[in-house]
Amino acid sequence: MRNLETLPFSDRLSRIGYLLKHTVTVIGRDADIVTPWTWMVVYAVVMVTAFFAGIIGMFVGAYGVGAAGFGLAVLMFLYKYFFYNYREMGQSWLVYETICGRDRSYAEAKTEAKKRKSGVRKLAGLDMLMAYVVSQRSEESSGITGWLVNLFLAGLQEVWDLVNHYMLPAIAIDQLSLTDGVKKMKGLRNQVPETLTGVFGIDFIGRIVGQVTGGLYFVLILVSGGAVYFGASALPEAFTFTLPENPIGSGPLVLNVLPLLIAVYIGKVAGVVFERTVTSLKVIYFTIFYTQITHEDRIADDLKPQLVQYLRMEEPEEVPASAPQEAPASSG
Repeated sequence: MRNLETLPFSDRLSRIGYLLKHTVTVIGRDADIVTPWTWMVVYAVVMVTAFFAGIIGMFVGAYGVGAAGFGLAVLMFLYKYFFYNYREMGQSWLVYETICGRDRSYAEAKTEAKKRKSGVRKLAGLDMLMAYVVSQRSEESSGITGWLVNLFLAGLQEVWDLVNHYMLPAIAIDQLSLTDGVKKMKGLRNQVPETLTGVFGIDFIGRIVGQVTGGLYFVLILVSGGAVYFGASALPEAFTFTLPENPIGSGPLVLNVLPLLIAVYIGKVAGVVFERTVTSLKVIYFTIFYTQITHEDRIADDLKPQLVQYLRMEEPEEVPASAPQEAPASSG
């Protein structure tokens, strides 16, 4: 993995667009591939909703509802690593079976994922550990030491993300243990065909989720800002608070935080849906890549050319409509 590199933001965004557009080549053969993504999105939205229900409950004085919302959100947050990894494992297996020409169901994928529960749990545990380690990054760190630590943690996050998505199909397809999967990864570079050499080891997505959702939050908060100030008298009183010092006028400053809460909720929901979508795209992409470099002979013949173009993120070659037609051969 020494050739790991991160592409510029614009390139990563365009590649997300490419994957969204062309992944239908695989999904079109088996719609069940979408089902794990659907369940992950539902889980993520329920988790976010529970957390904001807790906040609302505290504001309106329904402390039991608030505590229940927070409690459910915390439990779901801790279990999400296992829930997501099981669905990703099932999705990876479905992708593999589909490109090999077999039609499988989501129920079968769940069964196969459970057979690999040891690998799933270890990946989930490592995901939790990495999430904790990366959370130790501090924006307030000063000096060269703090800068180097943050740089190291950022790089570690990207390396783990890439390694994780190569490990997933190794477990899903070949049922390797985590240890054997790591050993196999060391030799994957030597198996990459020349046509795909430039793709292996490129982190083409990186931290794009945070960058996209950060811009979305900014817009939503900006839009809700007016309602926070001008809608104070019309909105529920439970969300109103008063600042004794008014920097923009005379008298106390009355604000209502409900529009801000709604804006942040919408942003968070949009963020988790986008995050799960990007994750599923990576699962599909890296499963195809892994199969291409380790089990190319198993891929359905009619899919092979399309999948190479897909992995290289190239547009399919099209014959111009105005291309001259060859004259039929004379029978005389």
